[in-house]
Amino acid sequence: MASILDLLRDGKQTAGELAARFPISRPAVSRHVRVLRDAGLVRQSRDRQTLHYSLNPAPLAAVAGWLTGYRVFWVARLHDLKRFVELEPQQPQDPKTSEPQDFKTRKGWR
Repeated sequence: MASILDLLRDGKQTAGELAARFPISRPAVSRHVRVLRDAGLVRQSRDRQTLHYSLNPAPLAAVAGWLTGYRVFWVARLHDLKRFVELEPQQPQDPKTSEPQDFKTRKGWR
């Protein structure tokens, strides 16, 4: 479904144009478009007998705003993880498993 949104980001597409871009049947693409339309992510318009679909960016903007707080949290956690990994002394590898020899004895592992 994300691929459909990517295509619609470039502008309006007809149902046939969308279906031609995927290796699945046209009815299958239509079902995906219907789910996106029902979710409010895609708009549908009709020009005579042709259906056109376009991206509705408003719901995506709302999700992006909601994710901002989490993005700040995860960036900080990833920096902490990077610092931890860089400071941890290298453990000798177990030649049988390619894991550190103390892997199973670390805190939290049983």
